[in-house]
Amino acid sequence: MDKMKNEETVEKEDRLLALVLFVKLQIEKVKPETAARIIEGLENGFKALGDGFVKHFGDSADQKMLGGSCWKQILRMNRETFNKGFNEIGITYNSEEEFNRISDGKTEFQEKLYCRVKTSYKKRTFYYINDELVESLIKTYRNNQELALAE
Repeated sequence: MDKMKNEETVEKEDRLLALVLFVKLQIEKVKPETAARIIEGLENGFKALGDGFVKHFGDSADQKMLGGSCWKQILRMNRETFNKGFNEIGITYNSEEEFNRISDGKTEFQEKLYCRVKTSYKKRTFYYINDELVESLIKTYRNNQELALAE
């Protein structure tokens, strides 16, 4: 039991480290700590709710009525900081129509880790992960770790 939990912890840590390395290499406009908090929140959402989960920011009466935890509670940051950080690691579509015009299985992410699609229905926002890019980052991270150990 402990071995299985330990392997799961190592895999989660590898995943988060690979994503944080991507952030350090790719972005300049947001602090790595902010991006890391957003990534951890997103990763926890994907793990608990799956791809395409819904999360609201939590600063309007409509969103508070939807219930559940919101980004404001989880990440303890304001909307501007969240949006700035997310836009460095993900792409935002302001409608389902905009997303559907672009969506073909790859280009909707535009080389970023995540995308979110805002809908007019109850002002919900759906979050998706670029699994292909994440897996590639994890492989690169693990290969680099193995090379460092071999030297």
